[in-house]
Amino acid sequence: DYDKELINDMRDQMREMGENFVDTVCTKAPEDSNCRQMVALYADRCEMYGCLQIDNVNYPVDEEYQPLSLPNPYQLDAAFTLFKNSASNPAKNGVKGQWMRFRNGKKHGDYHRFLIGLLAKGVTRKDGATDLEFLVNK
Repeated sequence: DYDKELINDMRDQMREMGENFVDTVCTKAPEDSNCRQMVALYADRCEMYGCLQIDNVNYPVDEEYQPLSLPNPYQLDAAFTLFKNSASNPAKNGVKGQWMRFRNGKKHGDYHRFLIGLLAKGVTRKDGATDLEFLVNK
């Protein structure tokens, strides 16, 4: 199963990066941000095979009505960092890297399957959300 292989590769990559993982992801984040905290939460989840699960942030952040829910940007960056550097990235594999140029478009690539995996794990219906709000978030 591709998802299991992808998650194992991402988890292995995180372990290889070790304590530098959080530092690598948060190097460009403002010092007063919650980047380190959010990436550490993601790392704990990834260690338990949840590398495709990302927390959502409701927007607008300081408002009572928050109709938009998007992936946490720091955790999303962490997931992309792991995928980009993992064995599942076809660009890191010489044979797969050449082959992906000749496949039937972007829809069939490993990168596309990574994105679909992130989306599938991240779409949840918030309590009280209308059908329209759920559709927009989906």
